[in-house]
Amino acid sequence: MTGRNERLLQSLGLKLTEEQRAVVLDPRLRPGVVIAGAGSGKTTVMAARMALLAMDERLGPERILGLTFTRKAAAELQSRVARYLASARRDGLLAAESGEVTVSTYHSFAQNFVRDYGVWAGVDPALRIETDFALLPLLFSVVTRTRALADADPSLTAAGVVAKVRKLDAALAEHAVATSRLRSHEAIRVAALGDEASLTADLAKVVAAARERAALATVVDEFRAAKAQSGVMDFSDMMRLMHQTALGSDEPVRRIRERFGAVLLDEYQDTSVVQRTVLQRLFGEGHPVLAVGDPKQAIYGFRGAAQGNIEAFPQHFPRADGVPADVYTLRSNFRSGPTIVAIANGSAAAQAAASIAVQPPMETGADRQDAVTVRVFGSQPEEAAFVIQTVKDELAEGRDPEQILVLARANREVGEYATGLEAAGIAAASSVDAGLFDVPVVGDVLAMLTAATDPSANDQLTRLLVGPRWRIGVRDLALLGARARELVRIPQEPAAPDSGAADWRATLRQATAGSDPVDAASLRDALDDPGEAPYSVAARSRFAALSGELGDLARQAGDSVVDLVARCIWLSGLDVESRLTPTAERDCAAVDALLDVAGQHHAAEPESGVQGFLRAVRLARQAERQPDFRAPELTGCVRVMTVHKAKGLEADVVLVPGMHAGGFDETTLQQHWTASGEALPDDLRGDITTAELIAPTSNKARSALRAEAKERLSAEQDRLVYVALTRARERLVVSAHIWHPSVKRPRRPSAHLLRVGGADGVDWLPGHDVADGTPNPLMGAPATAAFPQWQPEHTAWLAECAQLVRDYAGAAAELAPDADDGDSGLVAGWDEDLAALLREREARDSDVTVVSVPDIIGTTDLQRLLADPDGYAVARRRPMPRRPSRAGAIGTRFHDWVAQRWGQLPLLDDPEAAAGPHLDAAGEAELRALQEAFESSEYAHRTPVAIEYPFATTIAGQPTSGRIDAVYRTPEGWEVVDWKTNRATVADELQLAVYRLAWAHLNGIPPEEVTAAFFYVRRGDRVVPTPLPDEAGLGAMLAVSTSGRAGHGESA
Repeated sequence: MTGRNERLLQSLGLKLTEEQRAVVLDPRLRPGVVIAGAGSGKTTVMAARMALLAMDERLGPERILGLTFTRKAAAELQSRVARYLASARRDGLLAAESGEVTVSTYHSFAQNFVRDYGVWAGVDPALRIETDFALLPLLFSVVTRTRALADADPSLTAAGVVAKVRKLDAALAEHAVATSRLRSHEAIRVAALGDEASLTADLAKVVAAARERAALATVVDEFRAAKAQSGVMDFSDMMRLMHQTALGSDEPVRRIRERFGAVLLDEYQDTSVVQRTVLQRLFGEGHPVLAVGDPKQAIYGFRGAAQGNIEAFPQHFPRADGVPADVYTLRSNFRSGPTIVAIANGSAAAQAAASIAVQPPMETGADRQDAVTVRVFGSQPEEAAFVIQTVKDELAEGRDPEQILVLARANREVGEYATGLEAAGIAAASSVDAGLFDVPVVGDVLAMLTAATDPSANDQLTRLLVGPRWRIGVRDLALLGARARELVRIPQEPAAPDSGAADWRATLRQATAGSDPVDAASLRDALDDPGEAPYSVAARSRFAALSGELGDLARQAGDSVVDLVARCIWLSGLDVESRLTPTAERDCAAVDALLDVAGQHHAAEPESGVQGFLRAVRLARQAERQPDFRAPELTGCVRVMTVHKAKGLEADVVLVPGMHAGGFDETTLQQHWTASGEALPDDLRGDITTAELIAPTSNKARSALRAEAKERLSAEQDRLVYVALTRARERLVVSAHIWHPSVKRPRRPSAHLLRVGGADGVDWLPGHDVADGTPNPLMGAPATAAFPQWQPEHTAWLAECAQLVRDYAGAAAELAPDADDGDSGLVAGWDEDLAALLREREARDSDVTVVSVPDIIGTTDLQRLLADPDGYAVARRRPMPRRPSRAGAIGTRFHDWVAQRWGQLPLLDDPEAAAGPHLDAAGEAELRALQEAFESSEYAHRTPVAIEYPFATTIAGQPTSGRIDAVYRTPEGWEVVDWKTNRATVADELQLAVYRLAWAHLNGIPPEEVTAAFFYVRRGDRVVPTPLPDEAGLGAMLAVSTSGRAGHGESA
């Protein structure tokens, strides 16, 4: 095998270091862990190891499993391994008919494991996974009905309880703790602390948190029962049920080991306790499992990751003979220059890791020059100006914008720096984790819905009024507010003439005025009846238009929430505007995501209507459980993101501003179990070693527990800094500031910044020291802001469009003959009459009815137009409803199931299809047969790069939209696949031709690198039609189809 492996490495052109070769070429099939330092070629090593294991005659490709955390990483790893295996097949080192390895995300693997093997442990495999947002109404109903919180803090709101239940549920699942065990622990803890009357205030907090935790655990049980009854689960359930399935029966373990003879685990330092426990159960006892990761890059503890997993891997996964697993190290950093590597080795995280024998310092493997700059500025504005100027200088020297990375500690700072760069004329792509409802276009739609259905929603109506569409100024807004107050003003009753004092009824009415919502001032009422105030002409016109739109929406409030959202988008023009703005990709994706979320809510709560949807939106915001939304990645821009987001990335130039003690050294505990009921105690956590139940009986003991938690938090902050430093290849810029406009006290440079500044070869200007008690010079300056404030890029393109209209109008006026107002109206009337007469004559003289092709045509309609223009014209002119098809319903359900299989729900084209079509018993049986057939196919074991991929592009001059079933990466490029669930094996090749060109257009890929195939699921047949028409061919067909033919009844 060794000689063949060497030939494979040569054919791939891989030049591995001795450390890398030790991992890749090890012939032994036994457990091991690779400690892979930053920039050490981890992905290359993993892919090469998987390829060689696939070539091992004891295994084969089909028995190799790779797990990682993101779909993007899974697709990259799958692509590399596929390329390596293709090379091996060409060189005769692997059988041509051999299959492919399986690469999946940890979450997708868990979902499939529960679905496939849950029945062995009494788990319903038919449970469907739902998003947090979709389950919010269910959780809210549980919270409002529960009796478990009768003795809870009365100040705790329903939204607060929702947030606490979510956090506790997730923590219990991540640490594999049963709610009954938690309640037992808390009862013992409260008893051990003794008489509450004698407790100090700090210890009383421990008791209160313990009791609240036990009560919340009961609500968790009720929520889990409600989900099970509804046939749904969330991510926490998936982790819990995976654990239950793995530990509940030996049969799933036997089957999964038989299926996968060797396993590779990527980013193992980010796995949780429950993931580690399940992996131990499935792949322990000496099974060949190789974990790869870096303890110094364990930065996701706040998400449940257990940093100690990778350090304890040799003991958790011993060999069959009980000896701890093998440990490999990759120390050579091929990314960064020598100065940056030395600084990373000197960081606090590296120093702490040096105490562990398996984590030696990195060595420089890259032959490049580098530079490190450290600055401390007097104020945050000075630091921001420095960052922007540094970026400008790099761009002026020809640096690729995508090779500049600005890293911040928090999302707020990411937004500030992205905005600053944009204002300076530098294109910036930020990765702020804004919830879907915080995206501006989505906020506008929700504001419109709320203002239409809730007359008291003054804040949402104000957002619309001062926004870029209606542009109401401060004066007109103040007059409208005065009118709102005038409409609810209650006249004062005069005092009784013989009382000598105010009548008690008048006094009472005055005291309670405004307490009834009916008596509250409503801008909506004023909008409908603005009165005779001296508004500007433009404002009065806009008030009337907005009032009309909101009235139309209010009258349709009984429609489905999807229809109402779509109508808001249409009325506001966002369907067009979102495609024209500089942030078009993000805005279009956000609008689509909002429609998808509305569809999910309608499917789950069809009777709740728009008010129920808006209530769920408010709850999601309050509980910080907004739907996930990831904006499309922009290209050609400077990247601005948090350090957490940057993990796994690299760039030539990396800037890390804001490295002050309050940021990267912060160890404030947000929630600790000694004071917060939603936090899991240390004695129940699987990542903290403690043998006894913890009941602090003194303030000192409680303080010691909190100090330990702060030490763990500080260690994670150290690792976060290490990740930031090791993203840089050639230039690293670290900075901080002393004064910020929002703080009274000076900010001190972080200890990490001082450590970097003191390293050899660093350009270091420490700035000046400021004594405690010195007043902040920035706080004296008055804060100024423009109102209303719109995005500069928004108003810029609006002004550009307006100027184009003015230019056109001016040109038309110059060409028009002179005429007075009366003549102009008369001439316009003549023009309209003449045009109508000409249309009437043409229609009478011709037996051809011209049917226009829509501006954007769907793929199915485009197929019909190309294949049968006359039939398409008839159907378009006289559309008839189609009878629901049983086969179509089965196909829809199958497509949804495939999308859910990889954890991706399709966006909604048809709002009514949100809940999925209903099938009878025979239909359900047919669907199950299709699912089983798919599971045995080659596509079930390959990870797609896209599922249910929506597109809108222009092909052969015709705007076209549609949805591609699946796209896979192949050694030669890409493969577009269309699932066929019908019994016939006949399909229109034009569909694949359109899909192939759409994928190539939208991804900037030559069409020659994209193949296309039909997969007939029932028979397991993959059909690749060749040759497919190219864009020129489709254009020629389209020209013929749309030209019209005399003598026929209809023409497109």
